[in-house]
Amino acid sequence: MIPIAPSSADDRAPGRRRAVFLDRDGTLTEPRHYPADPEELVLQPGIEAPLRAFQDEGVALVVITNQSGLARGLFNEPTLSAMHDRLRELLAQHGVRLDGIYTCPHHPDGRIAHLRTTCGCRKPAPGVLRQAAADLRLDLASSEQLSIPVDHRGEPQVARSH
Repeated sequence: MIPIAPSSADDRAPGRRRAVFLDRDGTLTEPRHYPADPEELVLQPGIEAPLRAFQDEGVALVVITNQSGLARGLFNEPTLSAMHDRLRELLAQHGVRLDGIYTCPHHPDGRIAHLRTTCGCRKPAPGVLRQAAADLRLDLASSEQLSIPVDHRGEPQVARSH
């Protein structure tokens, strides 16, 4: 996991919760090339146990995901919403509840004009993290980010750092 540096002293204020920020594609779900159908989302095997453990500790579970397929015109916002509903449903079957899902829809090479931009919310920029922290009263200083990079064959390369 990757510790997150706070953006301001307010991010460390008392009463804020610790969070684990999770990537969607390749971390929570098996890697797919621009999935555009809710049925294409398949949970990574065994992902539910560590998520339940975090949840039982009172840690917020927040998905942060770049979804350039929106900017590229590969799917639309209602489809993305249905996919996220499906993700919540799959996790709920294992007793896991997400506290939030935050998406960057932008890409500088996008086909959709209003989404074709370089922005501050596309990871690795901190925009979605800061938005989630503000909305959910999260303590960024004690939070971590979990993502599982995928190699050229689409195989997960599990790496965890503190």
